Amino acid sequence: MDDSSESLQAKLAQLAEQLNNHAPSVEETLKIKASMEEILLRLEALQFTLKP
Repeated sequence: MDDSSESLQAKLAQLAEQLNNHAPSVEETLKIKASMEEILLRLEALQFTLKP
């Protein structure tokens, strides 16, 4: 997976859309949540590496 900020934000938006526009099972919802948390951590790490 590309770790660029834009790529991670796009994936996060895609996962949010899955949650909002579909009726995922509890298991699917938990998987989506875990993926979103991982992406948020990666975005946070990117912020620290990009700051001067």
